[in-house]
Amino acid sequence: MSHIWRSSISLLACILFLSILPPVFAQAPVAAIPENAVSTAYGRGWSCLHGYADRGGACSKINLPPNAYLNARGETWDCSRGYRKMQELCVQISVPANAHPTNEPYGKGWRCSRGFVEREGDCLRIAVPANAFLNGQAIGSGWECERGFIAARNECARVEVPENGYLDRSGQKWVCDHGYLSSANKCVAIALPANAFLRASGDEWACERGFTRLDNACAPVVLPPNAHLDIFGERWECDTSFIRDGQQCVSPGR
Repeated sequence: MSHIWRSSISLLACILFLSILPPVFAQAPVAAIPENAVSTAYGRGWSCLHGYADRGGACSKINLPPNAYLNARGETWDCSRGYRKMQELCVQISVPANAHPTNEPYGKGWRCSRGFVEREGDCLRIAVPANAFLNGQAIGSGWECERGFIAARNECARVEVPENGYLDRSGQKWVCDHGYLSSANKCVAIALPANAFLRASGDEWACERGFTRLDNACAPVVLPPNAHLDIFGERWECDTSFIRDGQQCVSPGR
């Protein structure tokens, strides 16, 4: 009798223990896959087939209006070239003469052909002056001057390069050669004083080592006793163990 009693108590204890365990081992129910869908390993476990769209948990067929096509993912549609999406229809775009339709989702839906520029909804031919070329830009005049010419009103005027000058990288301005300076639309040679040299830039000069600039000349640096030229060669400094006192180098204890 005691054996039956102990068995009943053990069974009751097991039931109580299992009832308080969290449902960690319970398997989540698999979501039902609607028609025209396939199972996936992410999200809610399914996605609509190509050409179908999710409508409240169901996959409904996408109805294409005339002149429309499904996008790459097959989830929506876009209008064909030359048509614009308006509500649920594809309305034909009115393309002016000398223009072509585009697939841009925004804007007018057309663009002027090369050699034409938009003006108030029309495409007008670009008048390209002599010594110019079309630049293919939709804004501005639509043309640029060739190298060696510069825009002046509606023409391209030649850039007059003076002697000892040359066109810069832009081709619309000139600069002077090495050793010359611009003055009154001319390139004037730089006058080098004695004991001077041109800097690498070619548009200014500096004095040689041992000389210092004084107005437009190079004056020699006068070294007092116990002094030497500094690293720049334009001034002097006292030797080691000497200090400067005016224009002299003296001993510290003097």
